[in-house]
Amino acid sequence: MKSFSFIIPVYNCADYLSACVEGILAIGLSKFEIILVNDGSKDESGNICDDFSRKFQNIITVHQKNQGVSVARNRGIDEASGDYIIFLDADDSVESEKFSKILKIIENDDSIDMLEFGLIFDYYYHGKVYRSDNKLYHIDGVMNAEQWCEVFYELYVNNMISPMWNKVFKRKIITEHNLKLNQNMFLYEDLEFVIRYMTYCDKIYNSTEMVYHYRQTEDEGNAKRRLARIDSLSEFILQIEHPLDNMISVLNCDEKTGLSIKSILSLLYLVLAREKIGISNRKQMQRICFDMAKWLEHQDKRIVQNLSQSEKEYLNLILNCRIDKIILKRKISSIRHSIAVRVKNTGIYKKLKG
Repeated sequence: MKSFSFIIPVYNCADYLSACVEGILAIGLSKFEIILVNDGSKDESGNICDDFSRKFQNIITVHQKNQGVSVARNRGIDEASGDYIIFLDADDSVESEKFSKILKIIENDDSIDMLEFGLIFDYYYHGKVYRSDNKLYHIDGVMNAEQWCEVFYELYVNNMISPMWNKVFKRKIITEHNLKLNQNMFLYEDLEFVIRYMTYCDKIYNSTEMVYHYRQTEDEGNAKRRLARIDSLSEFILQIEHPLDNMISVLNCDEKTGLSIKSILSLLYLVLAREKIGISNRKQMQRICFDMAKWLEHQDKRIVQNLSQSEKEYLNLILNCRIDKIILKRKISSIRHSIAVRVKNTGIYKKLKG
């Protein structure tokens, strides 16, 4: 019988931590452990962790000074003893019955190197969910390396690649290749880890079960602060490009497949540029536009072929440094988002929707 290690970094999540842990306990597994890494919480999170450890032998609590989510996850990897590792965020939750169902799949097939499943983004406004978006890839079943490489871009745009918390990892692969999160990254560190992990995968099982609920709050301050710390997006993107190149090489992808895989870089760069422009002054915007244009000069021109029409239009604004139009689009987008959130949070909208 296979064993599972659930790793949960904990930082100031006292309001949600119990629900997260109880969701795992309700799965009904025979052999499992939950590793709570309290990353210097200042609220009651540490005490909640200790309470769980006192009640359950297989819940382990590790206390450390605040060092960030990557250090906490790496500490969890060091402590883990299960055949498989699953990462969760302390403020999220799982659908226990569905989780039980898909874990049986990987328990019964040793050849599966990674299992990924659907997730729900729950958007909160003033403590209430005003929208839930399902994220999944439509194929349900096993794909070998050639197959999943061919649809890598589709998996990425459907949010199946980037997160760590919609996957089941083989601990053997992690330990044999000494895979740890890059503690110097503070954005997309999970994507970088997943790419390095997938480099050593053959069979991947994609499940369409909607298992994981991700809490998306209206407070984006922390994400903006991390984004502001990135001086050069073109240098930052290299931290994703290098492991991606290595994966393409190790898996011996043909030119067409390799180009399709690398095209996630143009989408990722565009997302980062759009977000960073949103917190930048005019001079900083000009530099962002210049840097992206220079970066694209050194890429295969076909790298943008998978972008949607609207994405290509925004890319052209950046490449032509159309700052006034970019600012106008940013203002319109902000107004629309604000109106949509407020309307969807009203009883009138819910009645009309029902």
